[in-house]
Amino acid sequence: MAIQRHNLMALKKIGLAFRSGIAWAALFGTQAALAQMPPLPPLPESLSEQARAQLSAVAGVPEGPPPTMAQMRAFADQFQLAWSAKQKLRYPVTIAEATLGGVPVRIISPSQASTDQKKVLLDLHGGGFQLDSGSLTENVPIASITGIPVVAVRYRLAPENPFPAAVNDALAVYRVLLKTHAPKDIAVYGTSAGALLGPELIARLLAEHLPVPAALGVFSGDADLARSGDSAQLFPFKMGNLNLAAVMAAYAGTTSLKDPAISPLYGDLKGFPPTLCVTSGRDFLLSATTNFCRALELQGVPANTIVFDGLPHAFWTYIDAPETDDAFKLMANFLLVRLGLKETSARVGDAPGASASQPTDGAAARCEALKNEHLPDTTITVAEAVAAGPFKSAFMFAAAQVPAHCRVAGRISPEPGSAIEFEVWMPLSGWNGHLYGSGNGGFGGAISYSPGPVEAVQHGAAGVSTDTGHTANSPGAAEDGSWAQGHPERLKDYGYRAIHLATKSAQALVAAYYGRRVQRSYFASCSNGGREGLMEAERYPEDYDGIIAGAPAYDWTGVATDFVWNTQALHEPGAAIPISKVPAIQTAVRNTCSMTRGFVHDPPACKFDPAILLCKSADSDSCLTAAQVSALKKIYAGPRDSKGTSIYPGFSASGAEVGVPPGNGWDGWMLGPPGGDSHQERYPREMLKYFVTALKTDVEHFNLDHDYAALKSELAPIIDATDPDLTAFAARGGKLILWHGWADPGLAPQHTIDYFEKVRAAIGAQKANATMRLFMVPGLQHCFGGPGPNDFGQFIAPAQPADPHTNMAAALEHWVEGGVAPESIIATHTPNPIELNPQPATPDNAELVCAYPKIAVSSGGDFADPSSFHCKAPASARK
Repeated sequence: MAIQRHNLMALKKIGLAFRSGIAWAALFGTQAALAQMPPLPPLPESLSEQARAQLSAVAGVPEGPPPTMAQMRAFADQFQLAWSAKQKLRYPVTIAEATLGGVPVRIISPSQASTDQKKVLLDLHGGGFQLDSGSLTENVPIASITGIPVVAVRYRLAPENPFPAAVNDALAVYRVLLKTHAPKDIAVYGTSAGALLGPELIARLLAEHLPVPAALGVFSGDADLARSGDSAQLFPFKMGNLNLAAVMAAYAGTTSLKDPAISPLYGDLKGFPPTLCVTSGRDFLLSATTNFCRALELQGVPANTIVFDGLPHAFWTYIDAPETDDAFKLMANFLLVRLGLKETSARVGDAPGASASQPTDGAAARCEALKNEHLPDTTITVAEAVAAGPFKSAFMFAAAQVPAHCRVAGRISPEPGSAIEFEVWMPLSGWNGHLYGSGNGGFGGAISYSPGPVEAVQHGAAGVSTDTGHTANSPGAAEDGSWAQGHPERLKDYGYRAIHLATKSAQALVAAYYGRRVQRSYFASCSNGGREGLMEAERYPEDYDGIIAGAPAYDWTGVATDFVWNTQALHEPGAAIPISKVPAIQTAVRNTCSMTRGFVHDPPACKFDPAILLCKSADSDSCLTAAQVSALKKIYAGPRDSKGTSIYPGFSASGAEVGVPPGNGWDGWMLGPPGGDSHQERYPREMLKYFVTALKTDVEHFNLDHDYAALKSELAPIIDATDPDLTAFAARGGKLILWHGWADPGLAPQHTIDYFEKVRAAIGAQKANATMRLFMVPGLQHCFGGPGPNDFGQFIAPAQPADPHTNMAAALEHWVEGGVAPESIIATHTPNPIELNPQPATPDNAELVCAYPKIAVSSGGDFADPSSFHCKAPASARK
């Protein structure tokens, strides 16, 4: 009876929460426990943060009309498939459908070799006797932890098949198991309704003088259908329009509820095997479970009762929290001990180690075996152990030395026409339990090996990257949008689907290879990769524990509109600004806004007027014409409609307009070479030509008054990550670090601040402060480069050990795993940042960067020493 209340109408409101178990809790269980008359006290502080967050999320979900049995059964089937897929990332198993004794069963086997091939576990699932709510979700962790196969009986359901049909089915399967296993090698357990069927099965075995199993697990169960205890009154049970009494009557049929065959508490319990009873403080079967175990003890049967504080009925089947892991572990250890085996100290055993330089036969075999791993909509194309040595892809600037690793490549096809290529790299030895996901720049189209899996395996982590569902044949092709024409499925893959599906496949493959689940998943990327990171936090909050999103192009349609605005301004007669004039603009900004005549540390405080560059005589590279001044003012102001309403923020006067390296500043991004075009012109041109179908226009004819809205309407639901409600991400303890360079010539820095503030408004300052940090870096251009600090560990998995004061990825790990949020970081200037080769901090190249809204102010002393600086609110008027 793993269901307390069903609210089908709430499903749409819960949305993404379905994947985190909240929908199951809201629709099938916890809501009744949280909304009693009289009101219950608040959730106890003893609960984990994860459990409190998930239970609180469903407390206010309104009820809808009661669902039909067909609807409940369909939802239960869908939830089990989704939830068990998530469980398998932590607890790797294989699942097979079979028939034993004429009864359908599911056989859940551990991916690693079983602890003892002679042992077997028999499960009887929950679901109020009327649906299957646990033949998968109750058993995946148990099989993986114990290393013993579980046979889950899919017994006939009431009301079509009342008592004793379900017990007959359980007995038929048990008889088959007795042919191949000694009774001392069999253990029986069940959850909810299955935890009533278990005692009924034992009573039936005793009645027919058959040997009983070595152990019985009664996990939130009952043995007395005639009487309901106190907890059933406190936490009223409801399944559709049936209350507890009606559910019991439907199951019993014509059998008296006091018949010991259906209510074993009325019979002799002396022959029962040792029993573990597990329940929880807000379980409607709390009384029934404890009463049964107490009766066993009174009749001399070894019995132990465990009560989890403050949690609802059968919480371990739908709540993702430490308490769930604890529950499955103690259940598994009870079964192991009673079967004569040793307790396990971990969820799953560690995989054996391998040489760091050369793959061992065992490591190679385990890697190659992944070729046969079955993942949803996925084809594994390569699974090979790779010896240590140099690696270089077409998109890397130089070869990198990588350790021996298991390389897996695959293709995911969630719908016809979709082909998401991905790769997962796993170090053969020294895996630190982490998975690092890497994103893609521009329009994607290629697996990002570096930054990406290369650095992940170098630093002891597994790494995953994807091509986002299409192929670009050269770095320049990242600005080619023709792949999207006529292929809406590819646009969805690029927009939100590829990173998520590749991540899920990676987590499953890593768990299968190492024999233990990923402990922490992190994502780090910039630009479009930053957008991908925010898309993960918004749409798939369960994918990553921590995310670094640099210079995120999260509002792609807004970015495109900004690019159109700038391009149109520069295409006005006489307004084109040649690249040769960029140094003059940079010098004028520095003279106006920097006391040191260097890059500007606080651009919002810079009141630069391009009119000071107006040519007083002949045009030259040291001045601007009137048309060029007008264009520059428009770029600083940002796009506005005909009424003057701002659509997107403008760019900052940074004092770092000249590209370092060349082409990474206004030269290249804003301004194209003679006879050529800029990045800002190419991206919207491709989007308007290939991404949209309803909007018929181009860069030159784009009208902000109506085309902007049309562009948003068509593309925003697919490629924009603009939802600031990070409640679900925050609830699971996710941490997000945003960063942006104040000298970014590609994406307006202010827009990242706008996102930061919108998140604070959406989820509240307190929750946002516990979840998110923003670092605005002066002198940093788009993602890398620039004359200012440009290297702070922002792209890749950190080397171990790493200093969280100088490495952003290490700071993220320290926050996620240690609870210490980063308030500042020391960034260095790297002459060649594209090599991803961190430089040691020195007085000449280091600078303290503070969490927004503060900036670093010098107190004198060594620039690389944080004690020589302090963070304070800036002079600019910021929120």
